[in-house]
Amino acid sequence: MAKKITIFDREKLRKARERGLTDSEIKAQFGITDDRTLKRHLKLAEQEQEARYARMEILKDAIKDHLAELRQLIENWKAGIRIQPVTVLPRVMANSITFTQSNRLYSSLKGHLPIPTFWRQYGEWENKYKLYIANCEKLQEEIRRGALTGLKLDFASDDTSNLSHLTSGLRDWILGYVQDKFEGEDMREVKFRWKDLTISLEGGALLEGKQMFSHPKGIELLEIFNQHDVDTEFYEKGCRALLGFCLSSGTVANLSTLFVDLNALEPKIHNSLEEILLRRDYILYTCNRCPGKPKLLR
Repeated sequence: MAKKITIFDREKLRKARERGLTDSEIKAQFGITDDRTLKRHLKLAEQEQEARYARMEILKDAIKDHLAELRQLIENWKAGIRIQPVTVLPRVMANSITFTQSNRLYSSLKGHLPIPTFWRQYGEWENKYKLYIANCEKLQEEIRRGALTGLKLDFASDDTSNLSHLTSGLRDWILGYVQDKFEGEDMREVKFRWKDLTISLEGGALLEGKQMFSHPKGIELLEIFNQHDVDTEFYEKGCRALLGFCLSSGTVANLSTLFVDLNALEPKIHNSLEEILLRRDYILYTCNRCPGKPKLLR
């Protein structure tokens, strides 16, 4: 019974022909009895080699695309690793972490970047940044509670826009002083100015009130309605007291420490990622999503 010629045998047949062996020598070496069988398997061998080359080119392109996607992810990641000022909304701060980590390739980065010291540094930065965001949220709630207690006002909503209320500018005004403190700026003098306000209601009625602004930046802090003689001194004193309370609070002290720590870690992580991008270290390693690595889908 003639020996069965496998795909591996055909590859050896093709290489034997390339080495210059004659048909008789090849037939004798592989136990083939006739020329027709030899020609058929040599033709199959050529077709199989062409298919291998085609697969290799496809795989090469897929790997190139995969590495390009990884590089873009690392660049986006690096851009997102920066501490935001406390004036930024906490949910926007959190986006700098979640945007990159929501990418399905993020879990593959450790495979391409097996650098324990880098991951320890990044883990420390991420944990501190999450604490920083949590303390920013806490500070904003403390501002709201303090305003309710000291100024007897809450921040405006759709239902209270025609009633006396605080504006988001009050929060931004206080947070601006907090950020100045973190950055070592001299505290600006606290001044205010007032302006008359008239709002047209449905039916043509007019609502008279006053607006209070910071000076000189002109940030609107609050609006007062339905008071014949507005006690401007009460609101100015209340805003100063609220600002002083926030600047001396434990939450701001925690934020200040985190701000310093994060600013110390940030350039180290940036330098590491910049070095990785320049050296293309991610090319040297593989992950479970690298093209050409079969994975059982469950």
